Amino acid sequence: MLVKLDYLEKRNSCHIALSDSDVRERLMHAFSVPNKEKRFVSGANARFVPDRKYFITPTGTFNFGIAFEIIKWLKTYVLDRTVEYDLSDSFKEKFCQDDPGEIHDDLAFQLRDYQRDCVKLALTYKFGTFVLGTGAGKTFTIASIIHNLFINKNIKRVLIVVPDNGLVTQFYDELVNVYKLNHKIQKFYDKFNKIEDDSEIVIANRPLLLSRFDQYEKIWRTGFDCLIVDEAHSIKRENKVSKCIEKIVSKYRFGFTGTLAEDTEDMIKNIGLLGPVRYEKTSKELRDEGVLSNVIIRKANLVYPEYYGELKYRQEVEELYSNEYRNKFLSDLCFKLDKNTLLLVNRLEHGFILKENFDKINFNNKKIYFIRGEIDTDARDEIKKLMEQEDNILCIAITKIFSTGINIKNLHNIILAAGGKSSVTVVQSIGRGLRLHPTKKELNIFDICDKGFKYSTAHAEKRLKIYEKEKIKVTETNIILRT
Repeated sequence: MLVKLDYLEKRNSCHIALSDSDVRERLMHAFSVPNKEKRFVSGANARFVPDRKYFITPTGTFNFGIAFEIIKWLKTYVLDRTVEYDLSDSFKEKFCQDDPGEIHDDLAFQLRDYQRDCVKLALTYKFGTFVLGTGAGKTFTIASIIHNLFINKNIKRVLIVVPDNGLVTQFYDELVNVYKLNHKIQKFYDKFNKIEDDSEIVIANRPLLLSRFDQYEKIWRTGFDCLIVDEAHSIKRENKVSKCIEKIVSKYRFGFTGTLAEDTEDMIKNIGLLGPVRYEKTSKELRDEGVLSNVIIRKANLVYPEYYGELKYRQEVEELYSNEYRNKFLSDLCFKLDKNTLLLVNRLEHGFILKENFDKINFNNKKIYFIRGEIDTDARDEIKKLMEQEDNILCIAITKIFSTGINIKNLHNIILAAGGKSSVTVVQSIGRGLRLHPTKKELNIFDICDKGFKYSTAHAEKRLKIYEKEKIKVTETNIILRT
């Protein structure tokens, strides 16, 4: 059986042609997932919705990052016939290994062994995904890869894509002021920005990349030698940013994340766009090596005087956020805790209720802040700086804003008041306080489980499995709520 593989540079994808139609059908099925959306379509329209979603098109095109997974499948499952490969020159060039050259370790800090390994792998393979637990020094690793690419590979321009404006500012400050990367670096994060001709590193937030893609399409497509996607797990198959990332053609491209996408469909899309996992360093390994603070989950099982198990999901959510017993417990907990505390919520109205309650009973003069979408980047940064400098701050924050990319060393307590079951969100939320600090023996995570609430209890059980997987110690306390 003849297998032809080609890399299509302009489309940033690969093409496969197989002489055996039976194997082609088996291969396409192997690289597909059930179409979960079909269950939401009823009636006559259901017959037009496919049963599966395919990562290889009927014409044989696929995202380049899964090329070796396809070859691996062919070698593993096609055992009843001889397979001959015909690789185009462009395919060989795309997937050949480079000599990484001497690793230059002359930025503001010295590379740890695993960070040096990441730099070497990046320069050798030219693309790939790096899974580094929060606190592993992801930004410094990225800075070192960029530094070595400029020196060893003579690249001219790098695009770094981050989720939001806060991370644009944080990334810029760290590259310039902390790691002393000596290049023209530009922040691209509001509608008044223009891509400067002499910028060597552009840090762009995803919303602006989407809204300005057509305006700067030629620059986005071919104007960068290296693309780096931060928080790569949030690149999902069906979202718009994945389509933009797919259009960007660059010799070097890397994804960085603390956790891989949970959904198989999204994970294959991540790998397809950015390349296979080249290196993984877990939070557990970092804790064991003393790079990160120890952490303990203090699971609070709230027992209510009333039963709420018959509520539908939306009703349950509304009841939890407005429940006086629960909010009183959260208030009491926040004001009993020493040092700085981060309280994560999902909804604005819940945050406002808690902020109002806290302001009324602030008997030990804590500084109380509520970080939400309308609080601008500079104000958020100022709050983070205060938390690093002071020890009596209570910060309420919306989970989507504060669960990724933010690291506060002088943070001793995190309260997960929003519930939920997403592995990525839970792990990323914990990561906000894992950095070492002289006053911190361990990070306390307070997981709120609402007994008597059907969905909250089920989600809490799923979070327990996440903690077991992450090998985090859990203690449990039953708390009978009273007014």
